[in-house]
Amino acid sequence: MLLQPKSLARILIVIVLFLFTANLVCIYAAFILEDPFTFGWRFYFDRGLNFPSLFSLLLLIIGIFSSAANISTAKENVQLKSANAGTFWITLTVSLSLIVIDKIFFLHNLLRMKMLRKANFDSSSLLYFSWITPYIVIFLFLGLVLIKSFPALPRVVRKQLLKSGAVYIFGGVVLEFLGYYYRITAGKNSEFAVNMIRSVEELFQMIGLIFCIYSMRFYKQEVAKEV
Repeated sequence: MLLQPKSLARILIVIVLFLFTANLVCIYAAFILEDPFTFGWRFYFDRGLNFPSLFSLLLLIIGIFSSAANISTAKENVQLKSANAGTFWITLTVSLSLIVIDKIFFLHNLLRMKMLRKANFDSSSLLYFSWITPYIVIFLFLGLVLIKSFPALPRVVRKQLLKSGAVYIFGGVVLEFLGYYYRITAGKNSEFAVNMIRSVEELFQMIGLIFCIYSMRFYKQEVAKEV
């Protein structure tokens, strides 16, 4: 039997908080005590191919399957504006899939470094932040489709998704740019602060994903009752 939305969300949040606490302990040991643990990198939130990054990837994959499952649920419920609701879940599934592809192949990091080299690492150059342009174009288009089909969802689900989206975007956009800006302005003395900013950034993204997963599973559970 599948876990209830709240039960699943609680389990996922407990895992996130454990990973975040382990990450803070490892950062404290490395930068304050200057005696890093040999296994510390496995818990850093700003590293790849370790426990937090793999868990973040797992959350995205759960989100993809949860969103995909809602496509058929929306179409089966004739009381909803099923076409628009189905379009919303299809678009969300595609969006999450693109994020997973980006994470697996480190596409944004590769593109960012390529554009930084072209800008000669000069933060005043127009090329310095140009790596984000294709992401803005792609996700702006997907965002417009989501906004258009968003009213087809039940009101309670809309509120839940808005909250989860706000949390995720705050971490993934606002805090990420804050980390880049701080690194540029503070230079070599910024490592501890940048690690802390990136840790909180990843924390917000994971919590946003968990809220989103809860919303998607809540939608399937509640709407399925009406089918």
